[in-house]
Amino acid sequence: MTPIIISRSPNISLYPTLTLGKNGELVCAWYEYTSPHEPARSDIWCSVSKNGTDWIAPVNVSGEVSYNNGPGVLWSTSGDYLLAWHSWRDPGKEPFTPDGDICNIFLARSSDGYAWTAPRIAFKQLFNTEYATLVQGEDDLLRVFFIHRDSQRLYVSKSKDGVQWEKPVKLPGFIAQGKYPDVAVGPDKALYLVFVGQQDRESLWLTTSQNGQNWSEPQPIAPLADLWLTRPKISIDLNGRIWVACHSETWGSHTAKYAVRLRGPQLELTVRSNQTPGNFCWALNAIEITCMQTGAGRFFTFGPDGTSNGHPMINVTDKNYRYTPEKGYGFDGSVKSILRELGDEITRTLFYSDEPRKFVVDLPQGEYEIKIIYSSWIASTPGTSFQFNADRLYVEHPEIVSDSVFVFGMDKGKCIFSDKVNMDKDCDNNRPSKVVHTMNGKKYLAWTKYGPQSIDVVMTSFSGLK
Repeated sequence: MTPIIISRSPNISLYPTLTLGKNGELVCAWYEYTSPHEPARSDIWCSVSKNGTDWIAPVNVSGEVSYNNGPGVLWSTSGDYLLAWHSWRDPGKEPFTPDGDICNIFLARSSDGYAWTAPRIAFKQLFNTEYATLVQGEDDLLRVFFIHRDSQRLYVSKSKDGVQWEKPVKLPGFIAQGKYPDVAVGPDKALYLVFVGQQDRESLWLTTSQNGQNWSEPQPIAPLADLWLTRPKISIDLNGRIWVACHSETWGSHTAKYAVRLRGPQLELTVRSNQTPGNFCWALNAIEITCMQTGAGRFFTFGPDGTSNGHPMINVTDKNYRYTPEKGYGFDGSVKSILRELGDEITRTLFYSDEPRKFVVDLPQGEYEIKIIYSSWIASTPGTSFQFNADRLYVEHPEIVSDSVFVFGMDKGKCIFSDKVNMDKDCDNNRPSKVVHTMNGKKYLAWTKYGPQSIDVVMTSFSGLK
C-alpha cells in the first residue's frame, strides 16, 4: 500500500505518534517546524481520521513560540485523549539559543482530538525532562515514562486523572540508563517497556513488570545484528504478541578525508548542499588541515560554543567568520550558526547556509591532508559536498546508508515477523509511531518520510499476522 500523507503543510513534519480512540477513530500527533527547509519554531499538531484515509485539518496543540518535540498520545478510559511532549525552550523563547538548553515535559487533554486544553508542565518536582511516553494499566493508573536529562536516567510518574501527577521515581538501576523509552500494556495486564541501551553501541531492550515497580532483567530484542536500531515504539495485539517499530539510525556527524596538492597561496574549500528536502542547507562542524611534509596543522571549529576537545584550535564564530588578510582564514560570504541539543562539543555546534560558500585559508604551496567533520542537516543522509582549488591525491568518503523503518512481531520471546516498511532506498524514513491494532486485525503505522519535494508524516496499513 502506498503511504498516505497525514501532514498536508509544506513545512517540515516529524515524529508522529498514533493511537486508536474508543469509537475506532485514529488520532495522530506530530511536531512541525514553521519552515519547509530549516529548523525553526516547532509546534505540536494533531489530526483525527474516522476511516484511516481522510484526515481533518490539523490543530496546533502547543501554541506558543518554542521548540516542541517528541509527542506521545493516548486515549484513556476516562474518555479523554492525553498528549505529552517536551519543549527544549520555555514557551515564548526562540529555539536554538545558547541559553535555552532546559527541557520540560508538557501535557494537554482533549475529549475529541479537536479541542485541546492549554499546555501545562507535567512535573514541578523534576526539571530538564524529555521524551515522554504514556500508558494506562489495568489498575486504571496513568503512567508517564521519560528521561531526566541531567542524570540520563529513566523515570516514571503516576496519576489517577492525568492532571495531578505523583513525584517521579527513578527506575531500577539495570534499566535506568536507557533512552527513548516506550511502554505498552498486554492482555496479561503486564507493562512492557522497550528502550535503547547505551552500552556496547545502542541496541533495543525489553523488560516487563506486573506492578510498575519490580521489573524483569532486560532482554535484547533487535533481530538485525548488522543494523543500529533506535527510537523503538511498542504495542501488544489481542493475542498477546509484541510489536516493535523502530528505525535504523544514521543521523549525526560524518568525517571525510582528502589529500590535496596546493599550487597557489590559498586553499579554497567550496561547501554546498544538494538542496533536497532535509538537506536544503549544508552543515559544517570542523576542518583539520595538516601539512604532509612537516606535520604542522590547524584545527578550525565552527559555531557559537565550540571547544577544543583536547585539540589546539581556532574557533570560528558568527563574529569572526569572514575572511580577512590579517587573519588569513574565513568565509567569502555570510553564514549562519546554530547550537544543537545533540552531539558532542564539536558536532553540536556548526555553520550552515542554503547557498554555496568558500572557506579560504592562506597556506604555502604543498601537500595537505584535510579532515572535514560535517553533519546531517534534517535528513539522516547528508547532502553536503566539497570542492577544492587543488589537485586531489586521494579521498576517503564515509559510507552513508539511508534510514529505514522496520517492524518486528514477537511471540513467546521469538521473532515471528520482520519487515522493512518503506520500499524506497534513496531517501530517509524514520521516527515511526506505535503499531496500532484494530479489532479486525488491521494494523496502522505512521512515520516520517523524506520525499523528493517535502518532509511529511505518512501512514500505511497492513495485516501482518492473523
